[in-house]
Amino acid sequence: MGLFDRAVSLSAFDPVKRSPVIGLLRKTKKIFTQCLQTKDDQTRKKLPVEGEPHISSLHQLLSGITRLSGGIESIAELFSLVKDFFKLSKSAILLYDPLRMVFSPWASAGLDQTTLHRLRIPRGVNMNFKRVAKGEVLIFNESGQIKEFNSFFSARENSAINQLIFVPFIADSKLIAILLIIKMEGIIDLEIPGILKEVSLVAAPHIYQAREKKLGNLSGDSKIITFESLQSRVDELIDKCRKRNRSLVLIKISIEHIIITVLKYNEYIDPFRLKEDLFRITGSLLVDIGEVFRLNSNNLILLISEIQIMDPALLLHQLTISLETFFDILKTEHSMGFDEKIIVYPEDGDNSEKLLSDLK
Repeated sequence: MGLFDRAVSLSAFDPVKRSPVIGLLRKTKKIFTQCLQTKDDQTRKKLPVEGEPHISSLHQLLSGITRLSGGIESIAELFSLVKDFFKLSKSAILLYDPLRMVFSPWASAGLDQTTLHRLRIPRGVNMNFKRVAKGEVLIFNESGQIKEFNSFFSARENSAINQLIFVPFIADSKLIAILLIIKMEGIIDLEIPGILKEVSLVAAPHIYQAREKKLGNLSGDSKIITFESLQSRVDELIDKCRKRNRSLVLIKISIEHIIITVLKYNEYIDPFRLKEDLFRITGSLLVDIGEVFRLNSNNLILLISEIQIMDPALLLHQLTISLETFFDILKTEHSMGFDEKIIVYPEDGDNSEKLLSDLK
């Protein structure tokens, strides 16, 4: 039984999206049939061409997407599948950053560092982008259309761009991600936008479940703070704890080991966005226990004064286990955990200068 005869078996992908997927296979079959019928006809479209996705691997792509793990890091795996299938040499998946209200790279390939730094696209940047937000796959070939997005790329990238493709991922009735294609090897066939659209229909629910839904349920975040401001806050809490005859627990948490481990298995992830997600998750998990501050690019400081923590090390162990619900890779890394340092007032010092110096 051939691929197209087995199209009904694709109901396993997603019952809601079953019809679009089957429609995709029918369209692809039509393309393939036209190719055979018009092989020697130079006046009609010739398919397939080198560099275009081969139909025999289409089922593999869709099936691979549905088999991805449920961790946030799986979005990079999804990007890798799509990148390899469409032979994308310069591309990125942009995810929405609610703090900055922009779409920025979460996984990418082939883009220079200046572009990765500049690629922060607001929702309503221009009318064309608003069309993407409504679910349209847009291919820009004209210089005037491409020029609208010049500010998001480096001078080097701009000089080489002759085409931009925006593929929206819609879930829960909103734009949650964009596949940005700057260069696709080979000719862009007339049917490619439709195929990209159908792939996005299969991938969007996964992105939503793997990241957007999980992060959307978080209640807090860590606050960015300078060392001087942190010292002032510790002084205030010491004074409060002294009057109440209570302990103050200071915990320095480093996420560097977790970052290194996730990146080891997912080379396309943007380290900055991964850190942002980890800080947001960790800060939200701890917000009901104490005050959480982001001290620098790798470290959080947790100040606990309102409740008595009998075993801070156990608290951090529980935090590590909680992170496994967000990143599946942590479940396989049995030695995974935070690098931490724990200081307690008054046992380890009776002033902020002493406590924080020991925490460094």
